[in-house]
Amino acid sequence: MDAYCERQLRERVQHRPVTPEETAETLRCAQGDNAENWRLEVMASWLYPISERAGQYFLLKDGHRWPVSVDTYRTLVENHRLVEDDAWDIKTNFHNVRKGDEVYVYTGDQDLGIIGYARAKDVYFLQEDDEWYVDLKFDLKKCQLLLRDLPIRAPVVRKWVAPRAAVVGLEHVEKKLKKLLPWNSNYTPPKAGTDAGKQGGGGGFGDSAKNRKVEEAAVRKVTKDFQKSGWEVESVEKQRIGFDLLCVKGDQTKKVEVKGVSGDTPSFILTPGELRASDDDNFELHVVLNALSKAPVVKKWSGKRMKKDFAFTPIQLQAALKN
Repeated sequence: MDAYCERQLRERVQHRPVTPEETAETLRCAQGDNAENWRLEVMASWLYPISERAGQYFLLKDGHRWPVSVDTYRTLVENHRLVEDDAWDIKTNFHNVRKGDEVYVYTGDQDLGIIGYARAKDVYFLQEDDEWYVDLKFDLKKCQLLLRDLPIRAPVVRKWVAPRAAVVGLEHVEKKLKKLLPWNSNYTPPKAGTDAGKQGGGGGFGDSAKNRKVEEAAVRKVTKDFQKSGWEVESVEKQRIGFDLLCVKGDQTKKVEVKGVSGDTPSFILTPGELRASDDDNFELHVVLNALSKAPVVKKWSGKRMKKDFAFTPIQLQAALKN
């Protein structure tokens, strides 16, 4: 490799933005017997931050747009649909990210930290969107491990970098990062109850103990709100009839299904029975956001409005042996 290529290589590792012309010239210099060695030598690691506050969406193949949040991300990993949205817009370092680079998905929401892993397949500019994109090949097994253990929490990442822009280079902390990954041969899972072992969830996603607390808090909140307004409230949760609370006030009746989530986005599991119950004119959906906080917020929908406002995506299938 000549002196020009060596200079380009050093600048690549240091993440100095290079022009498309410089990039093309570097690639031309690297062609030949040493091309593959060059590619391996400059492979980089990047942090891609996501947040509910950004107002972004996961775009699925069926055209549905899921608002970005911890809960929706977790759902898409578990039902293997995250791979449908492989083109992520990139605001910075689009001349530096290369095919084969490692990309770690990060969120500061709920202080979770690094929750996903992918490899860059391609980086390109889309004229009609006036945007740069990176195509990602997600490793869902590694994403599941990161979500399960949360080994690299947000406070740790913030000490390494300022994760405010997509994407941020991680070369200077790569050795520390690798030691903490669940697929590292020397990895030790965080102990239950420690900060590293705590998970977000709610709305039917995440661990069952956390979900139970979220749902119970949500039902208490909605029950108290109705009682304060003079309604008689009967819990019918155990009857499994498609809603949780039967609320009566004079000649008025409301059949209320309660959903609790730990974050700010109304994303949750809805059963077939609950969906059928929403056909009733007296049905209401009450979603309690930030259910475990000191200031939970309740959002309400009629059954008809719920069907207009929400996109419903199957996340489970029953399997039976063929005859």
